[in-house]
Amino acid sequence: MVMRTEKWLVLCIALLLIQLVACERGKMEENTPTPVSARTGTDSTDTAGTARPYIVLENPDTIQARQPATFRFIGGTKPDVVWRTVPFEFVLNNHGTKAVVTFQKAGNYRVLAVDSLGTDTAYLDVVVKESTTTTPNHDQAIQEGDQLYLTPTTNPDTANFLGIEMATAKEYKCSDNYLQLLWPKPGDGLNVEVKGVVAANYCQPGKTTAKAFITAGYINEENYTRSIEIRFLDKVYKGSFRKTGKHFEFTWPYDSGVVFTTKTL
Repeated sequence: MVMRTEKWLVLCIALLLIQLVACERGKMEENTPTPVSARTGTDSTDTAGTARPYIVLENPDTIQARQPATFRFIGGTKPDVVWRTVPFEFVLNNHGTKAVVTFQKAGNYRVLAVDSLGTDTAYLDVVVKESTTTTPNHDQAIQEGDQLYLTPTTNPDTANFLGIEMATAKEYKCSDNYLQLLWPKPGDGLNVEVKGVVAANYCQPGKTTAKAFITAGYINEENYTRSIEIRFLDKVYKGSFRKTGKHFEFTWPYDSGVVFTTKTL
């Protein structure tokens, strides 16, 4: 009987602690105020002058929509912190006492931080302004006179797989560029349109040939023939490939424009 009473006592204490943490978080999130500017550590002490945790905005000074902003939780006792925003923002990267948030829309937000024990809490009200920066576009057209090289490859672990590595002959800006393809029938023959060359918003410096990789066949058959159709620089190239056992043979009549580096595997 005593042991049962002790178990109930422990359970009641645990439930009470959970409720206290929930109430604390609820107070932080209720009635989100209309912020005037980002608050920093100027109000980071209570009425008795005791230091309390607070959040600072590290970078940038002005928050713009669709641009990353970095927040840091200062004065907490635990390195593990739960971050969130009100209204909710899903583009949030948690790095412990630091969080990087990319607000998708302009507006008023509250950024909240709670340590892993729920004992240290803080919030910061911020104004997110509409972005004045246009997203850079690094799309590039295929250069006149360029060629496309196709290199077939297989997987030694399976006889059913056929991949095609593609690469241009000429170089394009951004060392992280890649070929933009329209590929309507993946895994069923090879039917591809090369639309151009693209790169990420943060173009890596340098120039390189543009590449891509596609799967041209993954069919559980010993013998079959499939068509090839490549559209490159407003011209259509046609051929076929045949699988016999573990071997592939390509029928391709072109020596320029779109070229196979090997016709047998």
